[in-house]
Amino acid sequence: SNSNIFYDFVHSVIPFLPHMTTEALAYISAAIVGGVVSKAVLREKLFSKKFHHIITDALIFLVIGFALVIIASFGFDPLFTPIALIVLTVLGVETILYAKSLRALRLTTATRKLSAESAFIGDSISVDLEIENKSRGSLGPIVIKDQTPRGFKITTQAEDWILSIDGRSNQLIYYGIEPLQIGDWTFKSVEITLTDRFGIFKTVKSIPCESSIKVYPDMRKGEEFLKGRIHLGIRPIRRSAITTPQGSEFSGIREYYPSDDVRMIAWKAMAKSAVQEPKTKQHENEQSINTILVICNSETSGEGKVGSRKLDKIVETAIIFSYLALKTGGMFHVVFSRHGRIERVSGRPLEMATKLYNIEPDSQVDIEALVRYASKITQSRSLLLVVVDSPYPHKINSSSFKGGMISNHFLHGLL
Repeated sequence: SNSNIFYDFVHSVIPFLPHMTTEALAYISAAIVGGVVSKAVLREKLFSKKFHHIITDALIFLVIGFALVIIASFGFDPLFTPIALIVLTVLGVETILYAKSLRALRLTTATRKLSAESAFIGDSISVDLEIENKSRGSLGPIVIKDQTPRGFKITTQAEDWILSIDGRSNQLIYYGIEPLQIGDWTFKSVEITLTDRFGIFKTVKSIPCESSIKVYPDMRKGEEFLKGRIHLGIRPIRRSAITTPQGSEFSGIREYYPSDDVRMIAWKAMAKSAVQEPKTKQHENEQSINTILVICNSETSGEGKVGSRKLDKIVETAIIFSYLALKTGGMFHVVFSRHGRIERVSGRPLEMATKLYNIEPDSQVDIEALVRYASKITQSRSLLLVVVDSPYPHKINSSSFKGGMISNHFLHGLL
C-alpha cells in the first residue's frame, strides 16, 4: 500500500539523514566561501583592513565545512544522530542570535565627551564613552575599542571592553588619558567588534565619533628651570632703577687701581684683610638682551618618538626662553615657517605656548628667508639663535646665515 511505501521510504532515509545534512552544509559553506572571496577580490582593495576581515570570516567558514565533512563520515554510527542534532541545534541557535545582534549593531551609536577642550602635556583627562543600542534586540558579546590618537596614553582601565547591551539601553565607559605630544588632536571613531559565544563569527564596525582637543607644551619645565637658574645669579631687572656712573648692580670686590674712584673704596673689606691692601667695589650696568629664536622646522624636525620629537624639544626650549625674557626684561621673538609662510610669535610664556603648540614640520621652509626676516625685527643689537635640523650626511649652507651676519646681531647656529 501507499502507506507502507511511505513508511519504507522514511525508514530507509532516516539513517542517512545526518550524513546528508552535514555533508550538504559542508558543500554550502564551501560555496559561500568561494562567492564571498571572489566578490572581495573584485570589489575590495587587496590587503586592506576590510579585505582582511572578509578573508578571516571566509577561512572560518571553510574550517567549518571541513569539520562537517569529517563529521559526515561518521554519519552511519547510531550514536552520531543525537550528537549531530544537538550540535546543529546549538549552532543554529547561535547563528540566529548572532544575526539579531548584527541587526542591532547597525543601529548602534557612540558618543564621547572629554573633560577638557585643551590641556597641557602631563595633565590628566577623563573620557566618557557612551554606547547606545537603539534596537529592541540585545547586542553582544561585543568588544569596544576607542580609537585613541597616538599622542596620548591610556592611564586607567584597559584599552578594550567586552560586554553586552540590552535593547533600547546604553552602556557608559569611563577611562583616563594623558597627553604626550603637542598639537591639535582628533578622536575620530569607536571600533565595535561583534562576535558569538564560540568565536565562529565576527563583524567589525567603525562608528564615527569625533572629539577634538588642543595640547599645549608643559609650562612646568620652564618654571622649574627658571627657579634653578635664579640661584645662579639671574635677577629680574628693575626698569625704574636709575643707573649710576659706576653701574647699578653690585657684583663684588676687587683689587684697587690708582684710576679707580676713591668713593668706591671698600673700607670694611680692606680692614678685614690680612695685608690691609685697598679694595674697591665693583658694579655692572643692568642690560636687557633681546633674543630672537629662528626655528627651521624642516621635514626631519618631526622625527622622534611620540612626545620626544625634535620639534617638541625646540618648543620646550622656546617656552624656557620666554620665561627668562619675562624675568630679565628682554624681548623674545620666535620665527618659523608654516606652509611656506613666515610667522612670528612673541609675548608672555602662556601666550607663546598657545601660538606654538600646533607648529608642524614644513617641507617649504626657507632658512635664508627666515634669518633675513628675523634680522629685521628690531634695530637694536640682539641675540639671534638659529635652530637648524640637518641630519648626517647633509651639509648646512653657511650662506643661509648671511642676512643675520650683516645685521650686526649676535648670531649663533644650533644644530
